[in-house]
Amino acid sequence: MSLLSPEASVRTNRSWGVAGALALAVVFGGFVAVALAASVKPSATLAVAAGIALLAALSLALARYETAAGLSMLILGVVFVEPAPPDALLMVVIAVALVTGSLSLSRVPLPILGLLACFVFLNLVSGIFATNSTRAAFFLMITVYLIGFGVWIPSFVDSARRARRFRVCRGTVSIPADIR
Repeated sequence: MSLLSPEASVRTNRSWGVAGALALAVVFGGFVAVALAASVKPSATLAVAAGIALLAALSLALARYETAAGLSMLILGVVFVEPAPPDALLMVVIAVALVTGSLSLSRVPLPILGLLACFVFLNLVSGIFATNSTRAAFFLMITVYLIGFGVWIPSFVDSARRARRFRVCRGTVSIPADIR
């Protein structure tokens, strides 16, 4: 039984969602910063195009959450830059899930969450001894993103209808044509 009133509980959940979205934005920003620092500087045209693509992804995720998730899973094999387009789209979808309260940690067992937290901590500790701090930060960002993705998936596939729409077969995700 909750000690908080329903209104206070909703405010608390929203504040956790906003804090989570901010944390995800920091992780994504760090991921992009590390990727750009280690590579050739992009042109202004590429930066503007990426910004427009992220705004389009955000508007799609806000308007059609399931469609954005399905599109990101559909293009999982498209990797020509780091972060890859499906990764960027999934980060936006996960951020929208955090802010809107669609992300439920109750579907992930508590021992698993504890082990994932320990894994991130050990990754941080191992970064202390890295000879290339930029590369260590890059791998830390990848680890945090994959943990977020792994926690988001069971929260997203929360019904038989969604499980039928997003079938996972032999390590690949297939999207049926009936998604509207």
